[in-house]
Amino acid sequence: MRHLLAYGREFHGDRPYKFELLAQADGMTPSGMRTAYASSEIQTVARQIGRAPDGCRSRPPAAPESA
Repeated sequence: MRHLLAYGREFHGDRPYKFELLAQADGMTPSGMRTAYASSEIQTVARQIGRAPDGCRSRPPAAPESA
């Protein structure tokens, strides 16, 4: 499901699916949707479909954890 959410937001051209619509489809809240997928899911989808995410919506890579 996380990969589908990432696709809907990050790979759907100039008109990405809105958080509210995706949240409703997944039974989540719109605010929960903002953290439902991470850069790792975006990278996996990019590899699977063979192209980079659209526009500047992509999330930056996670910061390394400090010890």
